[in-house]
Amino acid sequence: MSDYIQIGQVYVSCNARETGDEGGPRRIRIVGIVGPNRVEVETIDDAGVGTRRRHMWTDNLHASLLTLRGVARTQGYVLETEAAQ
Repeated sequence: MSDYIQIGQVYVSCNARETGDEGGPRRIRIVGIVGPNRVEVETIDDAGVGTRRRHMWTDNLHASLLTLRGVARTQGYVLETEAAQ
């Protein structure tokens, strides 16, 4: 999974109960690659300002909202915005 993860990508929470400061779904941005299976992320608000940094396993980051069986994910984060080139 970590072969497509890049610094600057924005992911949105798959869990509808996880909300950000503005009441929408929680969003995170990749700010660093820690190792082959870990990244450093920061929670961001609607203005794109980073607040809380932490490490996260890359298996929590998904390219698609749907699983291989076509069911919507309820855990982890799904890619919202590609990294700027």
